[in-house]
Amino acid sequence: YATDCEAVAIVEQICQKAGIEYQKFVNRSDMPGGGTLGSIASSILPIRTVDIGVPLLAMHSAVETMGRKDMESMTGLIK
Repeated sequence: YATDCEAVAIVEQICQKAGIEYQKFVNRSDMPGGGTLGSIASSILPIRTVDIGVPLLAMHSAVETMGRKDMESMTGLIK
């Protein structure tokens, strides 16, 4: 993932000021994880980057599930 600490601080401030609930997630360093286009873009472009997304249970499975409130929070953030 391609998140830098300053971008995280900016997103957290936006959420706090707007009353948007958010969660933090960090991959374990001893377990391989997925990737995003953010890491590719941030290696080419000199911009602050933060990977954001809706928390999912059982991602990429037939029973992938997310919470309605999580989606509403994400919608509020990107507006």
